[in-house]
Amino acid sequence: MTERRIPLIAGNLSVEFNRCWMFGKPPLPHGCHEQDLDLFAELGVDAAEDYLFWGAIERGEGDFDFSFHQRNLEQCRERGLQVVAYSWIHALPRWLRHQQSFTPFRCREHDRDCAWPSVFAASTLEFYDRFYAALRREMGNVYESLCVAAPADYGEVGYPTGWGSWVSGDQGPSDHAHTGIWAADPSAVQAHEEFEAAPQSGNAGKSTFADFYIHSMTDFMDRALGIVRRHFPDTPLYLKIGHGGELVAYGIDPTALAKVASRHGAGVRTTQATLPSVHQKRVTSPCLLYDVPFGSESPDDAGRERTNGRLFADASGGAIHYFDFPHSLVGGRDLLAKGAGLLNGVRGQTDIALLFPTTDHRREAGNGFPPLLHDLGEAVRDAFDYEIYDEQAVQDGALASCQVLGWLEGDFLGHETQLAILEYLDHGGNLVVGPAIASGPGKGPLYERVRQTRSQEFVVLNSRPAPSTCIQPGATGDSLVLGGQWHHREDAHQFHSELLGGTPCRWTGPHATLLFGVAPERRYLLEVEYWRHPGAGEHSCQVMLDGETLGALPGIGLKRWATWVDANALHGREQAEVAFDCQPFRPSDFDGKDDHRDLGIVVLWVRWTEDGHHATMEQATAPEFLGRRKPGSSIAPTTVITRQPLAYFLASLTEVAREHSQWFAAFQQEQLSVPPKVRATVFPDRFLFWNPSPSTQTIAQGSEATTFPVEPGELRTLPRKAIAPPQIASSG
Repeated sequence: MTERRIPLIAGNLSVEFNRCWMFGKPPLPHGCHEQDLDLFAELGVDAAEDYLFWGAIERGEGDFDFSFHQRNLEQCRERGLQVVAYSWIHALPRWLRHQQSFTPFRCREHDRDCAWPSVFAASTLEFYDRFYAALRREMGNVYESLCVAAPADYGEVGYPTGWGSWVSGDQGPSDHAHTGIWAADPSAVQAHEEFEAAPQSGNAGKSTFADFYIHSMTDFMDRALGIVRRHFPDTPLYLKIGHGGELVAYGIDPTALAKVASRHGAGVRTTQATLPSVHQKRVTSPCLLYDVPFGSESPDDAGRERTNGRLFADASGGAIHYFDFPHSLVGGRDLLAKGAGLLNGVRGQTDIALLFPTTDHRREAGNGFPPLLHDLGEAVRDAFDYEIYDEQAVQDGALASCQVLGWLEGDFLGHETQLAILEYLDHGGNLVVGPAIASGPGKGPLYERVRQTRSQEFVVLNSRPAPSTCIQPGATGDSLVLGGQWHHREDAHQFHSELLGGTPCRWTGPHATLLFGVAPERRYLLEVEYWRHPGAGEHSCQVMLDGETLGALPGIGLKRWATWVDANALHGREQAEVAFDCQPFRPSDFDGKDDHRDLGIVVLWVRWTEDGHHATMEQATAPEFLGRRKPGSSIAPTTVITRQPLAYFLASLTEVAREHSQWFAAFQQEQLSVPPKVRATVFPDRFLFWNPSPSTQTIAQGSEATTFPVEPGELRTLPRKAIAPPQIASSG
C-alpha cells in the first residue's frame, strides 16, 4: 500500500483467547495470532489492537499473567507493527465477583444486578487503579496507545445495553443486561441524592434525572482517565464513543466527553464511522472545539461499497487514525491504497453549524437523536459541510468561528444557551430558524426574538422531477417533503401482513401534505397505499391537489387508490402539493386505550408517475428541490422560516450560507461549480469531492468551464488556486 500520513489499525487480537477463559474452554496457545499478524503486515497495517480482559489475566488474586499479551507484542514487533491495548476491566476475575468490594450495576426497572461494576461505586475506580498499576508494573510502557474502556458491553462509553453480555461468561447475572436505567445500586441512589442537593443546575434551569445520569457517566470516565494517566503519563489515551445514538439510557454526552479527554490530554475514537453524517459530526465537532485528537472505527463489516464514503468522512473530520477489521480491509484494500493519501489528519473547514438542542433532547428520553436534525443531516451534507454544536459547546464559544447557524427544533433551550446565541447575533452572526421553532411553545429571550422577527420567504423551489417518485412516509429524509400534521414513525408490518418488520409508515392528522416535483405540461398517475381504522369507516378522507379535490379514499383496512392528474390541473407549477384532508378520530374512542391522538389514515406510500413511464417502488422520499432566491430579496441576520415542508428551510439555510459563509466563498473564488449530488470538503490547500450518487457527475471550473467528471463512488481532489484532474479512488 502507498505511504499513509495516519496509522491504520486492525483488530481484534485475543478475543478468542478471552472467550475460552470466559466459558471454561481449553486456553489458546501463546502466539496463535501469527497468521492474523501476517495478514496485517501484508495489508500495510501500522498497528494491531489487543484486547486485555482483566479476568483472563488475574485468574487468582494477586496472580497476574500477561504472558499471552507479551507474546502478541513480540510477534507484532517482529512484523514492524505497533500495538494498541484495549483493557476491559468489566471482564471481572471470577474470584472478585462474590467479594463485598464488588458493587454491580443494578437495574431500576427490575431491581436486578448485572455482572458489570457500577460507575457509581468507588470500588470500580479502585479496580481501574489495580489493573492499570499491574499493567504498568508487569509490561512497562510498551504500548503505543491505550483505549480506556467503560465498564459495560464492548467498552464504549455508556451504561449496560446487553449487546456485549457474553463478556460476563457463564455467570448467572449475565442473563440480565438490557437498555434501561442502571441506577438502583446503593451507591447510585446516594449519588443521585447528593446531585439533587448540590447547588448546580441543568440546562433548563434545574437539574433533572437525565442530567444526573449522563453527568455520572462523564464524571466516571473523567476519574478513570485520571487514574490511567497517572500510571501512563506519556502514552496516548483514547475513549471510544458509539452506540449509534444518544438515548438518555446510554448516558452519552459527546461534548462533555471531549472536554474530559482534553483535560487529560487524551483523544476520542468514534465507533460510528460508517453511520450517517450527523453521528460522526456529533463527535468530531466537539473534538474540534476542544482540540482533541479524533480517530474512527467502523461499527461492523462496512463492506467495500462504503469504503470511499468512510474515507471521505474521515478525511473531512481530520481523523488521526483509522481502525477497521481485517475482512473489511481485505475487501477494500485497493480503495485504501488509492485513497490513503487523503488521510493526513488535517481537518476540513466550515463556518456553518446546526444546533443540537440538548435540553429538549434530554426531555425526550426515548429519542436517540433530535428527529429533525437526524432526518435532514444527509440532505444538508449534500448541500454543504457543517458542524454540530450542542448547548454546552455554544456556551463554551463554539459560535465564535461560525457565520451561519441553523436551528431546526428544540422547544426548551437553556437560558445560558439563549443568551450565547443572542450575543452571537449581536456580533454579526446569522441564524436560520425552522418552522417547528416558530410555531412552538419555547420561552426565553431568544424565543421572544424569533417571535418578533417577521418570517421570510425569500426562496422558491426549483424541481428536478423524476419520471416516477415514491414517497414513503416514515423513511429517513421524509421531513423534506412532508407538511401539515403527521404523527411519529411507526412500523408498517402491523397494517400489512406481507411486509417485513422495519418498513416505516406514518399516521396523518386531520390535514397532511406531501410535495412532489413535476414537469410542465405532463400528465401524472397518483397512487396511494393506505390503511383505515375499522372504527373510522364513516369518517371522510379527501385527496386534494393544490387545494382542489381529486377524490375520496374509500373502504377500511389496507387499500390502494389511484387517479390521473391532467396537466391543466397543475397550472404550470414546478411542484404539486398532495394533501389528505381527513375527518379525524381518536383510538381511545374505540379501544379504550390511552391514545388521544387525532388520526386520519396510515399512509404506507404515495407514488407520482409521469404518463408513459414505468412506475418505480424505489424509495425517493426526498425529491430534488433546489432553492432559487427571489430577485431583489434581502436576508436579515435572523431568518425565520414558517413554511413546510423542510425543503424550504434547507433551501433558505443554503441561500443564507451562500451570502455569508466562507465555505461557499472558497468555491466562488476558485470559480468551481459543483453539482448538488457531489459532496465537498474545503481544506486549506485543496478541495475533496465524493460522488455518492449512482450516476456520473461533472465539476466545472473557470470561465472556460474546464470539466472534471466524477464517477459513482469516486473520490477526487482539486488543489486550491489551481486545476488538477487526478482520480484518487473509485468504488469499482
